[in-house]
Amino acid sequence: MQTFTSDTGRSFRLLDIAAMEANIGTTIGQNIRHLRRLKKQTQAQLAEQMNMSVSQLKKYEKGEEIPRMHHACRLSILTGMAPLYLLKNSEYEKYFPDFFFDDDVLHCADALMHTPSTDIGLLFALLSQTQEVSYFDPHPLDRAAIPTMLGDLEGKYYVDLSSNMRPWRQAAGLSKEQMAMLLNLSLSTIHEYERPSEQRRFSVLIAARFGAVTGDDPADMTKNSVYECFRRVQLARLARCYKILQKQPNTERTCSVSWLQSWQRVCTSRHLNS
Repeated sequence: MQTFTSDTGRSFRLLDIAAMEANIGTTIGQNIRHLRRLKKQTQAQLAEQMNMSVSQLKKYEKGEEIPRMHHACRLSILTGMAPLYLLKNSEYEKYFPDFFFDDDVLHCADALMHTPSTDIGLLFALLSQTQEVSYFDPHPLDRAAIPTMLGDLEGKYYVDLSSNMRPWRQAAGLSKEQMAMLLNLSLSTIHEYERPSEQRRFSVLIAARFGAVTGDDPADMTKNSVYECFRRVQLARLARCYKILQKQPNTERTCSVSWLQSWQRVCTSRHLNS
């Protein structure tokens, strides 16, 4: 694989992005449809939760348009799965952690999200069939903040991106021209990304390109937000669940997923009654 070395000596992958993204709209659309059906929702129901038109959701599912990143994040908050699950079965999949795309983890994602931080260590101890409770959330998971996160994502997500992109690029030793070349974007687009006043929206593919080319977490571009804390907890839980399930034979994994879904019903009921 060819690489590009910046002024600071850091190496970046040179990828054939056009080839990697051939027919990717169809792949992403299939993944959105899979998530929606797993939630047993109609297009109208999911569109309402995501604060978007049904016609826009249909375009995403048909592969006619690529989802904007704030929509991918909203879907993540609603399903509990990593935003980049939308890249499953694409050429980008190999550049990101396996737990992003594991269907057993996907089926557990709701339960992981609904479990209070005070109980999550016990959940993982029971799931792994050990007496040792060694897991703690990096931050408390505040479910009460989820409606605010869903509402704030569209505006604040891109402001955070603009505020973080230039410092990251400069620390990496990249010029705007080099950044544009690596991400297969125009120079004017990079200019707009780095101006908070522009609030330039970008698609989930730009996050995918960034992560694949740099090896960094694309979400690092949106640090210091309410969503950032949720994301850290969410991904830490998904990773731990994946680590436990990986050690289990397929038959035991199936039982563990079913048991964890039962746990979710208990936690959800407790949450609604509290």
